[in-house]
Amino acid sequence: MSDCQYHSRLDAYYDGELGAAEADRITRHLAECESCSAALIRLRDLSQAMAQFQMASISQIELARLHRNLDRSQDRSLLRFSTALATMAASVLIISLTWITQSSGVAPRPLPANSPDSVEPWYRMAMGEPVQNPTMNNNLGLPDTGVAMQDRETIKWMLDGVH
Repeated sequence: MSDCQYHSRLDAYYDGELGAAEADRITRHLAECESCSAALIRLRDLSQAMAQFQMASISQIELARLHRNLDRSQDRSLLRFSTALATMAASVLIISLTWITQSSGVAPRPLPANSPDSVEPWYRMAMGEPVQNPTMNNNLGLPDTGVAMQDRETIKWMLDGVH
């Protein structure tokens, strides 16, 4: 590879893709630069060799084999990608769980200065304190909500069916 500024434009010059002014600059440069002249000669030789190459026809079996190998290579790249993605997801999960378990060792905030009996059970549970079961006021083992207590037989029948 040459350090010459024109070297990267030689292929466009050879293909006739440059404007007249730039093509003239490169033509003048080729008279002075041996590296670019040699590169242009190699490009011409390669182009002639490709023009003389006779491609053989491919049989149906070879074509099927080619397609099968291409499909396998795509499947392997998909498998490689999904494995990398699963590995990253597992890493994120492990790091997150480690962070959560370490941060759960933090002491809970103190309860309000009110008397402990005035704190709602949901607040105690949110702060990580144990909460006692609600007091049962009837023989069915249900909290006394005042709803549907008239039909105790139906409630007992429903609870027996659940067990």
